[in-house]
Amino acid sequence: EDMQYPDHSFDVIVEKSLLDALLCADNSVEHSEAMMNELYRLLKPGGVYIGFSLHQPDDIALWFTLEDHSWETKAMLQQ
Repeated sequence: EDMQYPDHSFDVIVEKSLLDALLCADNSVEHSEAMMNELYRLLKPGGVYIGFSLHQPDDIALWFTLEDHSWETKAMLQQ
């Protein structure tokens, strides 16, 4: 659902485990795609998305390859 902010409103968006929760829910693909589309819409060009997840980076990477999005990604693991 749209967050009622204009396009390209934020330099940085921090998300902690929302994608994890959506991936475990009913209609997980639909909800996860909607979240990524909204993040992309809200970030300014060159903006930074910081996501915290319990999933492995390869499991999350799929969501950064959606059509019409050009994400540059970097995974950092905490041991």
